[in-house]
Amino acid sequence: MEATESTTLNEAINWLQDRIVEGAECPCCGQFAKLYKNRSISGRMASDLITAYLSVGVGEWFRLPDFDTTNETSKLAHWGLIEEKPGMREDGAKHAGWWRITHRGRQFILNQLAIPKRAMIYSGSLLGLDDTETVTIVDVLGTKFNYTELMTGVSAAR
Repeated sequence: MEATESTTLNEAINWLQDRIVEGAECPCCGQFAKLYKNRSISGRMASDLITAYLSVGVGEWFRLPDFDTTNETSKLAHWGLIEEKPGMREDGAKHAGWWRITHRGRQFILNQLAIPKRAMIYSGSLLGLDDTETVTIVDVLGTKFNYTELMTGVSAAR
């Protein structure tokens, strides 16, 4: 759809909503719009989370790029496993760039918490979690990573 002067906002919204699952370019702003209904945590994201935990523990702020090998680890915030420090960076960038592992994240890392397997994400924002199926960190790591080996020497008191 190419928006014209006579295209109403409701027409554009309805047109885009009909195509949001497969994805389409918004006729108003040109942004690619897609609803990701099956976004899940990868084994690499879980491994990055463990690496950050082993380095800084819970509650300490850290720079995510120091631990993020996927450029997707920030998505762990959708499950409440990490949180971003409020505010803006000194250079005025939108995101502070500092993150910390939450207590929920610690429970997940220690295999004490199962979380919804899938998140529904639109334009980087969480629309909701699909809790029809849950996973533990061991499930997420799968066979590519050995949970016991990754967590060797870690006490639950960290």
